[in-house]
Amino acid sequence: MNSGADVIAKAEGIVQALRETAIESEEARKLSPKAVDLIRDAGLTRIVSPASHGGYQLSLRELVDAERVIAHGCSAASWVLMVTGAHTFIAGRMPQAGLDDVFGKDPGVLIPGVPSTRPGKARRVEGGYVVSGRWRFASGADRGEWLIVGSQGTDGGGEDSCPDQLFFVPKAEVTIEDTWFMLGLRGTGSNDVLLDEVFVPDHRSIPAFRAMIGTVPGVEIGLYRLPIQASLAVLLLGPIVGMAERLLELATEQSIDRVDAYTGEKKRHDPGLQARLAEASGELACAWSLVLRACDILDAASRQDPPMASKARAQVRWHAAYANELCVRATNRLLAAAGAGAAHDHNPIQRLARDIGTGARHAMIDFDTAAGLQGKSLLGVELDDART
Repeated sequence: MNSGADVIAKAEGIVQALRETAIESEEARKLSPKAVDLIRDAGLTRIVSPASHGGYQLSLRELVDAERVIAHGCSAASWVLMVTGAHTFIAGRMPQAGLDDVFGKDPGVLIPGVPSTRPGKARRVEGGYVVSGRWRFASGADRGEWLIVGSQGTDGGGEDSCPDQLFFVPKAEVTIEDTWFMLGLRGTGSNDVLLDEVFVPDHRSIPAFRAMIGTVPGVEIGLYRLPIQASLAVLLLGPIVGMAERLLELATEQSIDRVDAYTGEKKRHDPGLQARLAEASGELACAWSLVLRACDILDAASRQDPPMASKARAQVRWHAAYANELCVRATNRLLAAAGAGAAHDHNPIQRLARDIGTGARHAMIDFDTAAGLQGKSLLGVELDDART
């Protein structure tokens, strides 16, 4: 079994090689095959896959930390690692036959897709479901062998009625539509995926609501009994904090020898620049501290009977959203400090700022939503399990 320290050491060992793939991913609008090989060969796609099938089955903390490190090399690689790792974490809730299908040949399989139930429709048939729909923002869609999608329930009272479900589908049964033309995270290949009347057997489906709160019947492993929404919120911060840390490194490096265009003085002697760098470094340190506190709450919950208390879930969501806000503030501060040269296409600061700005808009770390949940929790207002 690989330890968390082993995983982080392997992640650190491929950062420089990933930097050499970043432009290729950006220009292709999908993750470079070289980057895919690097994260797979380092074992990073196995961090939270089931030990029963050769995975490391470590905690979410190790996955978040690996994402943070990888973001110092390539934003797109970190983002795809985060998304596919999150879906591996969800897949661990499947029954044995489903685990055999998905992880039987490769415990490090990449699982892109979209676990949102709203875009999909399903009907019950003998032995499973027939699923159709279009799902947007399927990061890494071109690089995975299996995909996850969700569907809204139907309750017409007939034999084909079913609740909200999550499904795992072979890539060969999915159509990928090239729609990813975005400001940031261009290298993630987050295209649309379409299913048209695809049969999915029972053993590759999971009841969505039970998965969201961590009470899927028959699941005994604590990692796979954690609530999905709170966990996904924390996982998102690995890439975002890592990208912002790398931006701070670059802004600092580029400022050391930068000269004021009008006075000829070294910018490093400018008190305003010094203050901006100092404040950004403090914001990022606080952001990462909040992420680690959220990981502690999740780790504790994984050792307890589910469901995780709604108040604790709200706290985790708030830690993640506020950490995200701090990263955005630090990014804006650093851009102001970096000067006009940072706006050049060839300057990685520009690319990182676009990537952070795009990733920070993810619905799971929406500031207003998380603030509302935390405010209700503090005031003793009942929380809706479906929203936390």
